[in-house]
Amino acid sequence: SSLTVEGERSITDTDLLRERCYIGGDWVTGEDPPEHSLNPATFEPIGQFHPGSRTLADAAAAAARRAFFETSWAASPRLRAR
Repeated sequence: SSLTVEGERSITDTDLLRERCYIGGDWVTGEDPPEHSLNPATFEPIGQFHPGSRTLADAAAAAARRAFFETSWAASPRLRAR
């Protein structure tokens, strides 16, 4: 299965996963420029990604905290199982 946000592409879209992070119900682009992922055997580029940052990690932690304390997610095994 895949997650689709209204007006956005599916989370299984690999280009989307390289471009942005899904935080608090929104696709967020990092502030830093993209970096190349290298093949460890040949050191040739095999793709690129936007690195995470402290700001994105803090935003993700805050979104998780809000979801836990401000929604019924924490009290519902059915919601957590999704």
